[in-house]
Amino acid sequence: RRMGVLTMVVASASGWFIVYLAISPLLSLLLVPETYFKVKNRAEESPKYLGELVDWNTKLPTFIHALLATYLASHCCFFDEDLINYKVTGYSDTWEVTLAVTCGFFIWDTILHLAYVKTLGNLMLIHAFLGLITYLICAASPEAPMAWHACSMLLFEASTPLMIIRWFLIKRQSSAASIQLATNAFGVSFFIVRMLWGNLVAFPMIWGALTSPRHSLIPAWKASLLLLLTPPMCLLNIYWMYRISRRMFL
Repeated sequence: RRMGVLTMVVASASGWFIVYLAISPLLSLLLVPETYFKVKNRAEESPKYLGELVDWNTKLPTFIHALLATYLASHCCFFDEDLINYKVTGYSDTWEVTLAVTCGFFIWDTILHLAYVKTLGNLMLIHAFLGLITYLICAASPEAPMAWHACSMLLFEASTPLMIIRWFLIKRQSSAASIQLATNAFGVSFFIVRMLWGNLVAFPMIWGALTSPRHSLIPAWKASLLLLLTPPMCLLNIYWMYRISRRMFL
């Protein structure tokens, strides 16, 4: 079974690279040819503009993954009885697919941000790295994968499609009213899924599970790493909410 998951992870990572390298540029040329040509030409003329092109091409795989992750994580958290009833030890086919899709995505995301850390920044590299390590940890101990809890964090991605839509409206030079509406919609969705669901529900439930004497199946190394990794995610949610709020109200 592990070999099957590993094969899916490799296929997933390869798929995200294909979307980034081939499909994203092609779709950009079809939808906004003039704007994309300008960005591409600037990047070819000067390395200091390369980050703009790289960031542009990441938007499509990020958008697709956010939609897939939201659908899969919602199914796992609210409809998958195996995971709902056994939040620490539960395992299912849907979780297996979710694990493969998301691990593959974070492998691509981490490699990309490592390669372009000077242009894309440290915060997104930290986000990608934390996501990758968290899911690898969940995959490493099948007797206690904590699948429900992992998917509860993956639901944070539900706000990402609105962020990409807002970015696209800006690139299309849409009206200020449309951009502001998208900004507000993104801010509200971010607050709901990351602040209310994430910081007030998902993280406390994870911390409770990790520190409960009832869950002795969780390896000590796994509990220690997750207790170390999840607080920075919580703090990132707060920091990004602050940044988004400034765009909404200032």
